[in-house]
Amino acid sequence: MKLNIGNACLKMAKHSYDSNYEMKLYAKLKYLNPDQDANELLKNNIARKINFMLLLIAFLCLNARFIFLEDMITYAIIAVFIFCMILPDMKLNDMIKTRRKCLELSFYNYINKLILLISAGINITSAIINAANTNKKNDVFFIEISKLHTDISNNYSISAAFESFVRRCNIPSITTFSSVLVQNIKKGNDELIPILKMQAISCRENRKSMARKLGEEAKAKLIFPSTLIFLAIVIMIIYPALVQFNV
Repeated sequence: MKLNIGNACLKMAKHSYDSNYEMKLYAKLKYLNPDQDANELLKNNIARKINFMLLLIAFLCLNARFIFLEDMITYAIIAVFIFCMILPDMKLNDMIKTRRKCLELSFYNYINKLILLISAGINITSAIINAANTNKKNDVFFIEISKLHTDISNNYSISAAFESFVRRCNIPSITTFSSVLVQNIKKGNDELIPILKMQAISCRENRKSMARKLGEEAKAKLIFPSTLIFLAIVIMIIYPALVQFNV
């Protein structure tokens, strides 16, 4: 059995994992891994940070005589330590953003298919899963819809199944969509199609806005490499002239 010093330290200290940071971290881990035990993921995440801190302390103690003779080395080590501590959290935030983007992009296509199926007279519960059929079986939205369909098939109440679906997705447009469908399934509503069409229009505008943001982000990422290429070209042009001038 692999010894985890971080977990051992946390158990000895009887750590409660109830700080504001840990509660936020728990919510992120739960959102990204709805099928796993978020408490265990949180414990492992904090334990890894403790392990890294202990490793750094041991390194500093063994090399203190040499490290603290140079202030720049000390500052560099501290900077690297801080970066390594926050890097996992930065990755988590990026993963959450990516998941939400995938859900929003897939939802727009989904709601249009759903409108067509319901307009064709297909039962709502059947249309819910049929509209999600796609060649991309690893698509995030398809996975969540499949879980929703499984919950309904396992005799979960409609409200409970959609409540779990909304919690896993955590997207405002999907929350509104789920609320409309639940009301329709329970009470019946002849205005379902017009409501869904209005939401589809809203999703289309959100998708356009997202596409613009992605385009702006892509341009921003290209600025640095483009600048480097420009500087390299300038140096290649100017350097031979300077060499000849010096000669």
